[in-house]
Amino acid sequence: MEKRLTKRIIIALTGIVLIGGIGAAAATQHWFQKGDKQGQNLPVTDIEQQIANNAGVPIALSAVGDVTVTPVKMSARGVDVASEFLVTAKHKMTAAELSAGLFIENEGGFKLTNHDPSKNEFLLTFKHPLENNTIYHMAYNEEGKRPLSFAFQTESAFGVERTTPSDRAFAAPIAGGIEIVLNEQIKGDFKDYFQIEPHVEGTFANVGNTYTFIPKQLIDDSTYTVTIKSGLTAVTGETMDKDYQFSFKTKWKEASETQYETDKPYETFLSGDDVFVDMHVSDKFINNTYDVDIYQLQTPESYMSCYDPDTKTVTIPANTPLLETMRTKSVNPKGETGLSGTQYVSLGKPLPVGYYVIDVKTELDGKTYSAKKCIQSTDLSVYSVSLEGETCFWIHDTKTGAAAEGALLDMDGKTGKTDQNGSTILKNLTEGQSTVTIR
Repeated sequence: MEKRLTKRIIIALTGIVLIGGIGAAAATQHWFQKGDKQGQNLPVTDIEQQIANNAGVPIALSAVGDVTVTPVKMSARGVDVASEFLVTAKHKMTAAELSAGLFIENEGGFKLTNHDPSKNEFLLTFKHPLENNTIYHMAYNEEGKRPLSFAFQTESAFGVERTTPSDRAFAAPIAGGIEIVLNEQIKGDFKDYFQIEPHVEGTFANVGNTYTFIPKQLIDDSTYTVTIKSGLTAVTGETMDKDYQFSFKTKWKEASETQYETDKPYETFLSGDDVFVDMHVSDKFINNTYDVDIYQLQTPESYMSCYDPDTKTVTIPANTPLLETMRTKSVNPKGETGLSGTQYVSLGKPLPVGYYVIDVKTELDGKTYSAKKCIQSTDLSVYSVSLEGETCFWIHDTKTGAAAEGALLDMDGKTGKTDQNGSTILKNLTEGQSTVTIR
């Protein structure tokens, strides 16, 4: 029987890992694909000034020191995708000898230049452009010695670095500004590329790379979508090639109003754990009794499609069987009241492995209130760690305690398969919130 787990995770691409040394002067160069032994002489340009321009950017030297590698052109955003690299050997060797021991992950061939033989310096250039916002690994393996490893991250493309409120933020304040932090300053007027729906009047402010929209008035309990339009141009000349969009929901109405909704649309529980629904409600509902209808979905696809992100609503698909109805009270462990009091409506028991929609209903002043949530129950447990565009997953079966070998992961088209330890790594991930599907 196929097991499938879907889990919301955040992937954040941060950090730049660089390695270095300093060099100068120009000589002759050789083209090398891995294993090549021949080359042709070609002229190269002077790179002294480019390396000097890197002053102030942290560079970590090789711990062993037999070989050091320095990006020629880089910034605080990372290594330029067209940058050459200065490779310095501690001992005298030829370009062919260095090439034979050099391995570079995710590249399509490189050329080595005898840059300054008196200093054992070589110039390394990739034959094909590198990709933005990507980690590349180098290794140098010399017979009789432990391999040396290096890593560098290419600079991210020009665009939005972060926003406040963040995408899908809940209970955002209606006072204050909407802040967009770019990774470069821009040419032109930011307001020409800013759009908010529903439309709100306001003013703009700018400090460095931070651009702030100060709305005249946001409305309580409302969803806003902000679009930073493509065509926005940095002072470097780079242009955003596609729109950047994020949404947020403002805080609830005052406690005198009736606020009644679930915290988030999806939740995952292990099959041995009691299921509960976390609710955001106003004080009027705190001591209410709740009727809970449990509907069982038949397929993973129906589970993923029962929530509409545009309308922010959960819908029970037609002909979905009603599994059970129960009556329960809520629990308020933190004693929260007022604007965003949190209540936990517990089923008091686990649910079998499968997919469900839970409809929590209650009565107030002759009116029925309903809030729905998508629940999945699974035997699989997932742990993940994200760093610099890569995420490592560990998956195991909580029933048997064994690693889930052979599980297939899909995250926005990036796929992987777990090994005998139940682990796999997905690389070159994009920043933002994503859905991971595990079979």
